[in-house]
Amino acid sequence: MGSWGSTYPLAGSITSTDYVEAAAGVAARTIFLMGRTGLLWNTSEDGCYKELAPIWRKNRYKLQMVRPTRDHGCLPIGREGLLWTGGKHSPQKDNFSWMMFEKNDCCVRAMK
Repeated sequence: MGSWGSTYPLAGSITSTDYVEAAAGVAARTIFLMGRTGLLWNTSEDGCYKELAPIWRKNRYKLQMVRPTRDHGCLPIGREGLLWTGGKHSPQKDNFSWMMFEKNDCCVRAMK
């Protein structure tokens, strides 16, 4: 997961000292776990069908923080916390919510 730590152990703790970065690491582990349990599907290379994705490609996913503070940009999985975590954590609010964006390739044929 880049600078956010390791995906294994899935039930283990995140060793990051930054609270916001650790919460993002938990969200990334959830995406990884979805792939391992058969809940994650990617579009095929040509974009015409979906295929099971037991091994995630983290460049297809981005996260956006929606709680406790709303972030206006998406961040790729593993981006260094020093670049984006400043001012994102209120000491009174510890519940984080993340919106996941997935890159979708679509099958579009040109009409003649």
